[in-house]
Amino acid sequence: MAVTTSDDGRKRKREADGDTDTKSHIKTPPASPSSYPDVKRESYETPLSVHEKLPKLAAFDPTRVPNREHALSTIKKLFEVIAPLEDASKSLKNIARNARRWAEDPAKLNPVKPVIAFVGKSSTQNSIMDEDDLARTGSSGDACTNIPMFYMCEIPGQALAYAGKVVYMKLSEIRRLLRTQLLQYYMYHFDPQEDWDATTKIEFGNLASTAQNTFYVIFRNKKECSSPGAVANFLRTKRQAKIDPLDQMMGWVEEHFATLQTIDGLPCRFFETDSPEDLKAELLELTDSDHSKDMGSLWPLVAEAYVGDKKSEILKYVTMLDLPGVTDTNQLRVDMTDKHVSSVNALLCVVPAERAIANPEVERIVGVFADKFATADSLTSRLAIIISKNDTGLGAGLAEDMPRKGQSIGDYNEYCEERALLMIERKTLRAERGNDLEPDNKIRLHDITTRMAELERLCNMCLSDARFNWIKTSIIQDKNKHLPAGTNLRIMGVSNAWYRQWLQPGEAEGVSSSLPVCPDDTGIIAVRTYLRALAAPGITQADDNLILGEIPNFHSALQLYVEHCPSKQLDMMLEVVKTWPAHWKKLVDAAERETMRIFVRLFEKVMAELPASLRAGLKVIKNVIGMRSASQLMVFFAHNGKHGTARVKPECWNELLLAYQTEEVFKSAWAAARTLQSEAYNACVHKMIEEVKKLPQLLAANPAGMAVSETIFAEILKSRSVLINNAYKKAKRTYEAEVAQVRIHATTDKNGAYFTEAMKPCYDKGKGEKGKGVGARLKELIETYLTQDTPLEKAAKAMEEALKAAVHKQADSVHGPVDTILTSIVDQMMAKMQQEDHTETEDETAARLKLAKELPGFVREFNGIKKIHESNKTYHDL
Repeated sequence: MAVTTSDDGRKRKREADGDTDTKSHIKTPPASPSSYPDVKRESYETPLSVHEKLPKLAAFDPTRVPNREHALSTIKKLFEVIAPLEDASKSLKNIARNARRWAEDPAKLNPVKPVIAFVGKSSTQNSIMDEDDLARTGSSGDACTNIPMFYMCEIPGQALAYAGKVVYMKLSEIRRLLRTQLLQYYMYHFDPQEDWDATTKIEFGNLASTAQNTFYVIFRNKKECSSPGAVANFLRTKRQAKIDPLDQMMGWVEEHFATLQTIDGLPCRFFETDSPEDLKAELLELTDSDHSKDMGSLWPLVAEAYVGDKKSEILKYVTMLDLPGVTDTNQLRVDMTDKHVSSVNALLCVVPAERAIANPEVERIVGVFADKFATADSLTSRLAIIISKNDTGLGAGLAEDMPRKGQSIGDYNEYCEERALLMIERKTLRAERGNDLEPDNKIRLHDITTRMAELERLCNMCLSDARFNWIKTSIIQDKNKHLPAGTNLRIMGVSNAWYRQWLQPGEAEGVSSSLPVCPDDTGIIAVRTYLRALAAPGITQADDNLILGEIPNFHSALQLYVEHCPSKQLDMMLEVVKTWPAHWKKLVDAAERETMRIFVRLFEKVMAELPASLRAGLKVIKNVIGMRSASQLMVFFAHNGKHGTARVKPECWNELLLAYQTEEVFKSAWAAARTLQSEAYNACVHKMIEEVKKLPQLLAANPAGMAVSETIFAEILKSRSVLINNAYKKAKRTYEAEVAQVRIHATTDKNGAYFTEAMKPCYDKGKGEKGKGVGARLKELIETYLTQDTPLEKAAKAMEEALKAAVHKQADSVHGPVDTILTSIVDQMMAKMQQEDHTETEDETAARLKLAKELPGFVREFNGIKKIHESNKTYHDL
């Protein structure tokens, strides 16, 4: 918005405008016509670029921007010097080849653009992109957003101004999708459960409705699915005949896919045009749900769609993703949104002003995604709410309502009073001489008309700002309970109609043709600035990678080549791998900690259930052990709680006392732990193997490594990766066997079992009992021991110690052999390099000496660029 409310209720321009209080001229409008500039003619027809204020960030600092191109131009000239010399030197050719990988690949040089997801009113996206209705708008039929739609600056292969690409799912994914829809339809219509409550029944009914509509949308050109009723009859008939309709449906899909082109093995459609209208028409045909009756729509089978728009300025910085709503009644669309939200960099929810409070879309987005996107600084928060349609409902009713809610409306009433006085003056002037006015009066009438238009704008802004601030405050107060501690939402307001009016006065629907609009009033400029701010880190990182990374490495590689010092080259190259042992130790230690956490959770569950396990044990004493005669008790004590003969049924008290814990606690806890017990170690070994396999890429970024062939160490790395994997597999088998033994000792009565060992003192003490009343004393002894000497707890702690030992032993078993292998890689690399013949030919020497003469000039020029770049980073506290 262009104005804000100050502490005393007066309206002031944004700080960015740098102007003073706008109220001072209101009370007595001066007669000078120059005091009332023709707003439409002078103030608001300024070119767009003037108002697109870039964020005050390093990425958009005009003194920084040329550094990249300047640096790349020096590299281009350097390649021109190197090119004639490459054939004379294998090392120089390798250096140039490695450098060209990034110097000639825009994907490695250009910033990574953030993907900004939009949920809600797509009309705001059109305004942000400066496109007229390119993103689908509306709420039904071919208007609503059916599929994830990426809007980007350019699609690979795009030559014209606009391009579209629709990519469909794999057949295996479609089969799973259709199977799920069939199951949901059958569950509700043919297999309803008796225990469903009303809410559950509604939920399953909605899923069945989505399934029925999906089949109708996709297959409506088939007689069997030509209407929703035909779909129901088709499925009912197939069900009664016990025929699975899935294969028939897949046949229809494959029949249609046979007509499509494929890219990367996936069925898709690609098209391009210079007309946005043609693009939109083509996209609608492929992605809407309201096709003609004789034509199906494959939108439920679309994985994602892309729009390339070379004309949009904002898409040079970000990629925008238009998503279906998270509260859409069609579950397929909701599932698509949930799938993509996890991979985006920021999430913006666009809601109209009249439905912003207690909006279910906002409720779910904030409740579910605040942890992922909200940040401490609301200005850089990656979770934002955009309140749209701020131009609607502005009138006397809102002017009365806002103060009642405690919200200031600024100078609205003063503007209205001034406008009323001007209306009287204008009426008086017209009444005096009709259309035959004196020149001064004509000028005055023109000034009044212009001022009244400006006052209409100011009144609108007062009410729009008041409502926006009230909505913002209400949302923040309501949503704070959903936000992680110390984080904030970003809330912005926009008016797409005002933005249209600013671009094309008189063309915006629902806006007076004479209404002047300031670009900041629209809110669109502020949203674009916010999006650029989200893109800024990627831009500065890309600049740093180039100017502080790739180019200095390239120069260092050339300098090493010029110096021709093999020993120095080897030392620098080995720096890449000498860090491996420390890195490996760090990975193993982290895996040990993570694995131990898994078993700690198991132990905590056992400890939490000890009271229940004890109660179950006391029941066993009362109902089983307590029913034994004195002679039987003495025999059982003599056999440490386990006895059985041909005459006496075998019985094990220890396992009976553990029965509840084994069945109710250990069974599920051990099952969960068993699936995870090796995951952390698996991951750390996988990471180390991947690190070893990445050595050629690491060397390609190392000044010394750039000069060697990328295949020179291939055999060493391949064999050592296999050795690492084999060494780990051996250690893993031993470890998992030891953990299995711990589980056995925790749940059985075998020798060495933890509970058996914990109960032994009780049985030993009872073995000496004799005489009258021995039965009662033995029963009391075992009950007292179970309660007071806590054998269950001792057994659990023994299990914990055994697990700690097993996990730590595994860490040592994994670390040692792999560490030896990593050290051997370093040794073999050193031996390989020392075996290389470093003797130069005459041509190689000549090439090296020529480069030695040319290189210092390029280095000096680049160092100047680097110095400016680093100075700029210091200025911006980067």
